[in-house]
Amino acid sequence: MTRIYLFCLLAVMTAVPSHAMSVLDTGVRPDGCCAKLDFSSTIGNFVLSIPCVQYGNNYYTLELTWNGSGFSLFNYMETQGSCASNCTGANGGGGNICADCSCPDFARAHPLECGQTGRLNFRLTWKNSNDVDLRVVYDSGQNDNGEIIWYNNKTGEKTGGMLDVDANADCSSNVTNRPVENIFFEAPPAGIYTMKVCGYQDCGNGDTSVTAQVLVNGTVVKEKSIVVKTWNGGDSSCTDVFTYTVN
Repeated sequence: MTRIYLFCLLAVMTAVPSHAMSVLDTGVRPDGCCAKLDFSSTIGNFVLSIPCVQYGNNYYTLELTWNGSGFSLFNYMETQGSCASNCTGANGGGGNICADCSCPDFARAHPLECGQTGRLNFRLTWKNSNDVDLRVVYDSGQNDNGEIIWYNNKTGEKTGGMLDVDANADCSSNVTNRPVENIFFEAPPAGIYTMKVCGYQDCGNGDTSVTAQVLVNGTVVKEKSIVVKTWNGGDSSCTDVFTYTVN
C-alpha cells in the first residue's frame, strides 16, 4: 500500500454528495486535523480519511473514495471524546493543529489562556463575551461540609483545587470572545466532585452554548455541550453537568 499524508487538505472534499453528511453541510465542522490518503489494494482505489469531524455535538471519522473526478462518501463512524483526543498521529496521519482550549493539546501548550492542566480538570469554553461561571463542589463523604471552588473561593483548602482562569467576570474583567473557566487539582483527594455551570451575567449575547469537560491527566473523559439561558448568578442559574468520583 502506498501511503501519502495530506496535512489538513480538506478542500478536496468538494465532491461529497449533498445527500450524505459532508463537511460542506451546515453544522459540519472539520476540527483542524490532518487527513490521511491511502491507496487501498482491496478496493483498487484511493481512500481519504478525515479522523475528526464535528456534526452537532458528535464527532465522526469520515472515509471517502476517489471516483476519478472527485471524492465521494465511502464510510463514516462515530468517535468518542473531544476532537483533540481523536486527532492523534495514529488516527490522523500526523497530529492536529487545533486552536481551541477545548482541545487538550492546545490547552497544555497555552496555560495562560486555557488554564493549567492538572491530574483532574474541569473546564468550560464558549464563544462570546457573556459571563458564564464554573463551580466544582467537593464531597468527601465524611460529613465535613465539603468545599466549593468558584469565583468566591478560587483556591480550596481541603482539595488544593484552583480556579486559575475566570473569563468575562462582570462583563468587564478578562473579557474575550474565546473565554475559558478552568479549575484544576494537582492531587485531588478521594470523594465526589460535581461540576456546575452557572449563568452569571448576560453581556448582550443571549443564550450561550458552552462546552463542559472533565479531564484526567490531560485527557477528556467526559464532555457535553449545554445552553445557558438563565443569568442571575444564583443557584437557580446553575446546572449540574457531571459528577466525577476519585477513589
